[in-house]
Amino acid sequence: MPLRYGANPHQKPARHSLRVETPFQGVGWITYINLLDALNAYALVSELQEALQLPAAASFKHVSPAGAAVGLELNDVEKMCRSYVFIRRLYRVISPLRSRDCQNHFREVSDGVIAPGYSEEALEIDPTYNPGKLETRQVFGVSLQQNRNDAKITAELFSNIVSANKDLPREAVVDLIVATLALKYTQSNSVAYALRGPSLVLVQVNNHAYIALVLQSGVKYLAAPGGSVMDAECIKAADEHGIVFAHTSLRLFHH
Repeated sequence: MPLRYGANPHQKPARHSLRVETPFQGVGWITYINLLDALNAYALVSELQEALQLPAAASFKHVSPAGAAVGLELNDVEKMCRSYVFIRRLYRVISPLRSRDCQNHFREVSDGVIAPGYSEEALEIDPTYNPGKLETRQVFGVSLQQNRNDAKITAELFSNIVSANKDLPREAVVDLIVATLALKYTQSNSVAYALRGPSLVLVQVNNHAYIALVLQSGVKYLAAPGGSVMDAECIKAADEHGIVFAHTSLRLFHH
């Protein structure tokens, strides 16, 4: 499938791959980055649904999530926030679960949408598609290959709580899963915040300097891979402020 252009308008011609069959069909003149956004958004939404058994959606901008969420009941404040136009300006490529929600998201310009369908005539993503185990990319004439990052994000990942405060409620675990999966598809190095109700969680903290910033944001739950030379200092700072801190032993760099 030919693409409108590559990462930049002067990078022509461009195409998606030499693969004969794809799990989707493009509608419109798609660019290289549009396709990267769409594929990453679809993968993130699929993993959110698998991990939490909840409706999920994600918004991508330049190959990183601008936001990700699961379908929990909104409170009154969240319903008010949802109506603000400036929030929608974050959305460029969004992967919503339900087609009826699409028209609510696109009062501002969006580069694309990837969904199971938006009308009876809409093209569907192949539900049987398997991306395979290996990923291959070519940079400056050199081909690189690695196993696809198929690490599963579940509640068990946050069971190693290294802080003195070990009270980790189910609501916070849901937030940690959402934040961790969003981070899995975010360009590294990054941190991810998630909020549901009064609890703010932060994933991927491995520097004592970040802890001070975390406290200013009201974060109550932290998760990080661990293994940093600053682990002890981070745990100490978390304990001083009653924060629940989990080590996952799982690094999720994405490039």
